[in-house]
Amino acid sequence: MRTRWRAAHVLAHRDGTHALLRDGEDDPVRTFLLNGTARQASHSVVAGRPVMTDGRIPGVDLANLRRRAQELFDRMRAAYSERDLLRRDTAELFPPTFPPFREPSG
Repeated sequence: MRTRWRAAHVLAHRDGTHALLRDGEDDPVRTFLLNGTARQASHSVVAGRPVMTDGRIPGVDLANLRRRAQELFDRMRAAYSERDLLRRDTAELFPPTFPPFREPSG
């Protein structure tokens, strides 16, 4: 049995313009993926309910999610030293790919 979607609308920004992506009987996620990117989405309404407004999902604390993700990443990265046979620190295990940028003097 095929799932039937209720009408979904996504407002997306494209080079300073707006595009309304509508999908009545088809998959709204597929429609959006084929017509835009998440960075372009600013508003989304599904079954008459706003699920994204001004690029934000109501009830989601994005700053807190980013902070928590960074904490988890930092813990994971620090744990590499504990498992390394030579007990090297993270600076040695993860050297920078590029040298630090320095402003030219003078």
